[in-house]
Amino acid sequence: MKLDYNVCLVHFPHSMAWWELGELICFSLRDLGFKVEIQHRKMESDCRNILLGAFLLEPEFIKKIPQNSIFINTEQLYLDDQKSIWPSDIYEWARNFETWDYSDKNIEKFFEHGIKNVKKLGLGYQKELNRIVSMGTQDIDVLFYGSIGDRRKKIIDDLSSEGMNVKAVFGVYGKERDDLIARSKVILNFHHYNSHIFEVVRVFYLLSNAKAVVGEVSESTSIDKIFLDSIKPTPYSDLVIACKKLVNEDSERHFLENKGFETFSKFPQSNYTTQLIEK
Repeated sequence: MKLDYNVCLVHFPHSMAWWELGELICFSLRDLGFKVEIQHRKMESDCRNILLGAFLLEPEFIKKIPQNSIFINTEQLYLDDQKSIWPSDIYEWARNFETWDYSDKNIEKFFEHGIKNVKKLGLGYQKELNRIVSMGTQDIDVLFYGSIGDRRKKIIDDLSSEGMNVKAVFGVYGKERDDLIARSKVILNFHHYNSHIFEVVRVFYLLSNAKAVVGEVSESTSIDKIFLDSIKPTPYSDLVIACKKLVNEDSERHFLENKGFETFSKFPQSNYTTQLIEK
């Protein structure tokens, strides 16, 4: 079968962190009538490749990749308190390929560097990703998954000291992580740095599965309204209070779960994807 698009994930120890994003794009393109596959480490020569994680490759690979490929940026370029470790490589990839990015602030940064071939990748609902089966008994009060620096560790420790059963994991993906999500009452999303960009790449999958999300949001946070209306937006200083309240009040938590899913599911991914491609 000749493909129209190939979603390619660069192989590295944590590439599965992008798997659901790759699926989101893959399934939405199929909804639009295209022949698409998602693969690890495999590009195709006779279709258009959509690259996830390409910035981890050495820049010399840029010349070896078909020029009609699409580079997807999943990283934050707009950090408040320190420089990202990736931007120079990301800018180099974006200069050479059409680029899709989830964040308005990131796109502003690309424009500041003279990179104009960047399109906004909106993230929405895809029915195939609604697949985490709710557990009758949820023994985890608050779940966080991702890297844990000092900023995150403080909140996790504070939650534990408040008597919450907190589970914090790193490098857990796929079914193992989904099983933890199913067992959890609340999922916590907050910044590794003092960032002003909301982590939609992480949260869209949770909303697709009707999970109660407490998300760090301040007055300066760049966040699309679809996400703002689907989570419990909370400043860093109040994260522990917000989590504890949702854990202890079942009716409020279930209201947030239902509201978040109903709001998010009104925005199908195919509507966003069709704005990015020419059929």
